[in-house]
Amino acid sequence: MGGVSLKGHRYWNCADDSGLLLSLTEILRKESLLSSSKWGGTDELLLLSGGPMTDFSSHSMMMGPPKMRVIARQPEINFLPPRSDDCSPMKGEITLGPQPPALELQVQEWDGIEWKTTSHHFGVNLGEALSTLDQLQTPRDSFEHIVNPGSWAGGLAYDLVQWTQPWQLFHPPDEGDILLLLYRVDRWILHDRASSTLHLIVEGDDEWGNEVEDLLSILPNPINIPTRSPDTPIQPSVEVSSQSDEEHTKIVEEVKKSIKAGEFYQLNFGRRWMGKLQEDPWNTMLRLCKNNPAPMSTWLNSPDLDLAICSCSPELLMAVKDRQVSTRPIKGTRPRNQDIHLDEQLRNELISDKKENSEHRMLVDLERNDIGIVCQPGSVDASQFQVEAYSQVQHLVTEVQGTLQDEENVWSALNAIFPGGSITGCPKTATIAAIDELEKHNRSFWTGSIGYSDPRCGTAMWNILIRTMEAKQGIGGWKATIQAGGGLVMASNAKMEVEEAKWKAQALRVAAGWLSEERSTENVNCPHAIYPLNIKRRPVKLNSEIGKIAYWEEDLIALESELRVLFIDNLDSFTWNIMHSLCELGADVVHCQGRGGAPEQLTDMLSKVNPTHILIGPGPGRPEASPLSMQIAEVALHGQLPPVLGICLGHQALGIAAGMKLRQCPNGAIHGIPVAIHHQKDSVFSGFSSPMLMTRYNSLSLEQSESCLKIIATDENQEVMAIQHNNLPILGLQFHPESIGSTMGIDLISSFLSSPARREVEEQDSHRRD
Repeated sequence: MGGVSLKGHRYWNCADDSGLLLSLTEILRKESLLSSSKWGGTDELLLLSGGPMTDFSSHSMMMGPPKMRVIARQPEINFLPPRSDDCSPMKGEITLGPQPPALELQVQEWDGIEWKTTSHHFGVNLGEALSTLDQLQTPRDSFEHIVNPGSWAGGLAYDLVQWTQPWQLFHPPDEGDILLLLYRVDRWILHDRASSTLHLIVEGDDEWGNEVEDLLSILPNPINIPTRSPDTPIQPSVEVSSQSDEEHTKIVEEVKKSIKAGEFYQLNFGRRWMGKLQEDPWNTMLRLCKNNPAPMSTWLNSPDLDLAICSCSPELLMAVKDRQVSTRPIKGTRPRNQDIHLDEQLRNELISDKKENSEHRMLVDLERNDIGIVCQPGSVDASQFQVEAYSQVQHLVTEVQGTLQDEENVWSALNAIFPGGSITGCPKTATIAAIDELEKHNRSFWTGSIGYSDPRCGTAMWNILIRTMEAKQGIGGWKATIQAGGGLVMASNAKMEVEEAKWKAQALRVAAGWLSEERSTENVNCPHAIYPLNIKRRPVKLNSEIGKIAYWEEDLIALESELRVLFIDNLDSFTWNIMHSLCELGADVVHCQGRGGAPEQLTDMLSKVNPTHILIGPGPGRPEASPLSMQIAEVALHGQLPPVLGICLGHQALGIAAGMKLRQCPNGAIHGIPVAIHHQKDSVFSGFSSPMLMTRYNSLSLEQSESCLKIIATDENQEVMAIQHNNLPILGLQFHPESIGSTMGIDLISSFLSSPARREVEEQDSHRRD
């Protein structure tokens, strides 16, 4: 009946039951091994793997009683007030900043009775603040397990976006609201589903660990504890929604108007349902895990903070192992059906749906961008594409991976990716600002994250808190909030989007007692499954020497390539994809912010950077929102700059500077869709077949007219897709050559770098070698 000793920890054989740690939690509470202040704080944290096993969902973990935790709260209004201007991000009015005060982390230690604050840590952004916690970890020589004593685990509220994005919220959390709750976990119980073993992992001769070992050793071998189902029926309770279906429908139409005007490509709007709980949130968690198990489910409970979070999330925000960063964005949804033929029909409909695929492609491009901020150029790509089918819904899922740069770590990676793009939209900063305007309420932990990081060995895994209920206890008992939404694009059907949000929240609303199973739209509980799909990888063209990326205000001495591209960033979520493509081709890239950049900076910038090429990047809105981009376009047309390439907004800036007019696309906005581009052979497209498939992300386009810029490519509707100067090295591309859906896009970027300036560089190199 006993367990097995192995390298200072004990393990036992057990059943492959994804609810095992739920059952064990109740046993440990009953034996006062979780509920007694003798061992540490009575806070609870479970990271649960439900449903089919994958490489990211084969382990479940339980935190033992903690002795150290970290809290961040919303600052006082004097230090971080709500945004007071009357700008409207929905109309493209986005004023960045100001810089928020440093994020304060309050370190607390358990004194045997209560939590006591012992120190304060600060950082200018989320990643830097979290990195100050490294000094509080115990050094280790070896890391045998997926999690080890001394790692950090807990929850991050979405509202930490105030320290990861340059946007001051109109609707911030109330003063003192919890934004972050992390624990230094010195005791773990780990359920390895793949090997059907249960592991007790503690540091040294831990008294709590000894008690748990004695308890587990008297259980039958293999350990198999049935998960309790709450035996009392839920008392009906009234819910209140933040929007009626009619109001929700109007918001969808408002978002589509903004997309049509070019303010963003996609936006994820969230709707809230609020009500009282007639029982402890733990019972809601038990019902949820039984009826809707998911691979990234979590339970977080802090009794003294009156906070409980239960989630059946299927989505991975970030995993890090062996310097490899992964994210698995979910976008594209269909309901399940008990009839296997209808279920398959729904799945095939999802796979072939043009809107769902364009939305998903957009998200994959966005996540490639976010990972690219901290990963090596040439290492970022999509590695898996599949349908993941859960009990009530099925989704399109892609895995995106990259290799961390030497100077980056688990915390800087989290800072770059948080919050996930699937729950904001694209471009990320613009949609975060618009969400703030539309939802008119802070999101709290919904669409935030729960997970763990251990910077000592460079491992991490964090979910996205969707399918989540957040409960707070007050004088009148527990009150909870459930939120759900969906990504809105130009092709969205308002009625269908409203229904999608409602059935995404359905399982939680039923578990909370706000929606009876009879009132639910369809009471289904289908088996989980994964259906792999063919993935189209992005073409990569690696130079023998990969270029580097620097910021123009910094010292540029580390840049060594003869090719140096000044890149104007216009707040797009594909910026880093383009910069990586340039680096892959051997160019160094110097980044400059276009939205915040002043035109008078251009002379100093050119003098310091001395670029061989300039690229005006894409972004939301009209080019006039970036005065620096417009000035570069105007100066370029006077022949006073090295070769210039404009992509999307940059292309439009060149056209406007040349006297062309910009209008809404007469055939409608196109986002995330590869389209056939027909081009002229006697241009930069010389040597390329026609038509070419290139991904478009634009709501606005240039009108055909006479100017010094020649139209060299159009789509099938004669929309202007590329322009080129007859005599000067100036090129504009309306489409995105760097997108995962663009064929031969990297070759087009290479052709730009092969403009006269590059040939001159090569001639200089040849003369030096001679």
